Amino acid sequence: MEPTSKQKHTITVTLIVISGVVGFYFGSMKGIAESKDKISELNQIVDIFVPPIPDEVFSIHGEVKSINGDTIILEITSLQARRLPTEDIKKEIRQVVVSSDTEITRIDFPTFNPSKGSNKPNKIDFEPKEVKIALADLKTGDTLRVTSQENIKSKESFLASRIQTINHPRFTDN
Repeated sequence: MEPTSKQKHTITVTLIVISGVVGFYFGSMKGIAESKDKISELNQIVDIFVPPIPDEVFSIHGEVKSINGDTIILEITSLQARRLPTEDIKKEIRQVVVSSDTEITRIDFPTFNPSKGSNKPNKIDFEPKEVKIALADLKTGDTLRVTSQENIKSKESFLASRIQTINHPRFTDN
């Protein structure tokens, strides 16, 4: 028995619809795979410009918010999540415990006075000097680099093995 033209038309439309659905499905799957590849590629580029935070952190820097006895309250940039340059900077507070074994130093840069001295100053005139200081020499607002013997990535309080601050160079006309 020969199919009628109505049956032929129905079969043709059904095959077109099924072909369209199958094509859409496989096209979508290919698009998803390409999207995953593109996302992976973009993540690699982001990793170059915004490196991931390491699993272990032994040194941080931040601003002294207060000093209470042998504890320095330090505000640092968050170590918990990396951020893109367009995102707000997240801050964290850390308590830095200072012991008698903690080495505290300041990097002193020389004062430069262009109106005094020779036109050709010695290289040594511009070399910074590291000076040992006491905890009492630190003050609110100082920027510190703090090092510890332990992983301090997620520690709220830790013992410092070394603290360093910088006395920034000055330029005078006197």
